[in-house]
Amino acid sequence: MSDPIWGLLGSDAIPSQRRTRTLDIGSSIRFYNNLAVPGLGGIWFGKQLFLAMLGVSVAQEARERHGKSFNNIRTANAIEALACLLTLESTEWKSDPRLRGSTKMKSRHTGDYNFATISRPDFYVTQPMRMSTVQPLFALGLVREDSGSRFNSFKCSDEGNQFVYEFSREYGQCYYTSDLRDCLIKWVVEKSFYPKRSTVQEGLSPLEPLRQGASSYLRLLLERGGRCEDREDVTRRKNALAWMELLRAKSEQVISWDNKPPVISDDHWQDLRTGSLLFAARDMAIETLDIVEDHIFSLQKRRMELKQDVPFAIRESLQHLKETSQAFLDQAPKDEAGATFCREMAQGSTLQRLTNLVRRDELVLKFRGGAILPGPAFKKDDRQTGDEPIQDQPSDRSEEGNKIHWPDNISYRVRNLFLLNADLHGEIGDWLGDMESQTGDFNV
Repeated sequence: MSDPIWGLLGSDAIPSQRRTRTLDIGSSIRFYNNLAVPGLGGIWFGKQLFLAMLGVSVAQEARERHGKSFNNIRTANAIEALACLLTLESTEWKSDPRLRGSTKMKSRHTGDYNFATISRPDFYVTQPMRMSTVQPLFALGLVREDSGSRFNSFKCSDEGNQFVYEFSREYGQCYYTSDLRDCLIKWVVEKSFYPKRSTVQEGLSPLEPLRQGASSYLRLLLERGGRCEDREDVTRRKNALAWMELLRAKSEQVISWDNKPPVISDDHWQDLRTGSLLFAARDMAIETLDIVEDHIFSLQKRRMELKQDVPFAIRESLQHLKETSQAFLDQAPKDEAGATFCREMAQGSTLQRLTNLVRRDELVLKFRGGAILPGPAFKKDDRQTGDEPIQDQPSDRSEEGNKIHWPDNISYRVRNLFLLNADLHGEIGDWLGDMESQTGDFNV
């Protein structure tokens, strides 16, 4: 029997119906987020990327040394779970946005730290932080260009090996003369082996920033990019990182769409602005659907006939959606899928626009026989909760303690890059403050 592959959702393996409405514009959202900060994926602190890279390195070395099948995904997920478990135990299970799995692991952990136990699919969250690292691992050249685009097929490049080396050598003597990576290889291969707890906990802890060697090397990769990365993408990310460095120097400030930072090009700023208008239209569309859902919930038959007058609250929300969508269209957008969505929301009668919107849902609401009806996730209210984050959703945890006031609807990747830059300076805790644990990084 092959190792279980968890952290991947197949069409026949979705555990529950969630209220994540993509509205068929997921590709457009990703397009504008990537124009904002190319290659960043969903990462916002350095240990996310390192733990995933460490998983690839440990699995690859274990295969080469012992000739057995060691799965990248299972290994990386287990290392991430171990990192969060040891840290949560050391902090008496205090929540932090950089930790996942507190509720789930607290109920399942029995004091067994063996790889076989911690690597079980039911031990840790089903969507770990690793899932947000696939794009940056490839974009920054940490994995080989010929190793495919799936995490399970990744192999370390020279840059990836150097990144792991720069970090692991700063945590030597984990077990006799072994460094951190070698300890984890023994943990994976020998099953019952458990390395020196205090050193491993410090090295893996998501609350501990990368030390100087690994931090400097990651910054170099962010600015230099991978061999296969488009040079324009590299330039945009490098300039965005320089902008974040300027912002970091000030304790509090308000940024306006009318005041372009000098280090950002005109085209880049325009794409940031255009993307923000699509994000605003998307959010307004979801808000409108929520209002429609509330109305249907109040009806005895749970059925909204479109032959009847549309209630005022719905008409008002549709009008706001129309205006927001038109603002995006006025920017001559580069992405046709986003433009099509906004045309459907901006043109035609009220009933036509409402019908177009519901047809793009089909999850919470659906359109059948001239009426709007409850969909499979109607009023279930199971949006991201607890320790089961939905991959790549923006969260309030990137408001930097309200010290930076960003322009309306700016890409979450910009906020994440700010936090990543602060983390590379060992200052992320100063910006996160005492915020409660949040879930997920959205819209890669």
